[in-house]
Order: sequence, then structure tokens, then C-alpha cells
Amino acid sequence: MKVRVERLVGDALDWAMAKATGFNETLEPFSHWVDREGAPARDWAKGGPLIQAYRIAVFPRPGFRDGSWAAEVGHVRDSEKCYSTGPTPLAAAAHCFLLSRCGSEIELPEVFRPSVEG
Repeated sequence: MKVRVERLVGDALDWAMAKATGFNETLEPFSHWVDREGAPARDWAKGGPLIQAYRIAVFPRPGFRDGSWAAEVGHVRDSEKCYSTGPTPLAAAAHCFLLSRCGSEIELPEVFRPSVEG
């Protein structure tokens, strides 16, 4: 099923991050990848280095007092900047990373349907 990147949360977001960074489900189960690589959208030890390597700026979402976060990275694809939001700094950065690498939608296995917002 095709899903907009900003709707991804939890396992679905980590799966998408895995795919964008080279995970191949024909070689190993996703659970093995997470055991080895961690969950970059939920674990600072894994997500932090991606934020640094791709120079993603993460900041409280301007104009919102709901605790949500925003992320931005410059000079990607055909546009000057990529901007996204999320409920946590890591989720916002993961959404931004995916938008810059994969575009606005990603093909998601049906098993991750419960990990998609709204």
C-alpha cells in the first residue's frame, strides 16, 4: 500500500528508514535488522548520527504549542529545502530524511498498516 511519509510512525517509520538506508528484506527479516541496527526513528544512538550526517536541522514546530517538532534539510532533489514535522525530534528528522530520499510516498507492506496515523 502507498502511504504518505508524514503518516508513518513506530515500526512503519523504522521500516521505511531501513529501506531508505539499504535494508533488503529478501536477505534478512526486518526484526533482525532492527536488532542489529536499532530503530533510527526512536533511538538517538541510531537516529542522531543520521541527523548529523545529512545535516538535518530539528527544532520545535514554529507556531504550535502541542509539543510537535519540525525538521529541515537543504539542497535535496529538485527543491532548495525539505521540511517535515513529527511528534518527536527523531520522527520529524526521519520524515524529512525520507522525503529527501524517497519522495512524499512510500510503498509499505500491509503488515505495517497499524503503524500509520489517521
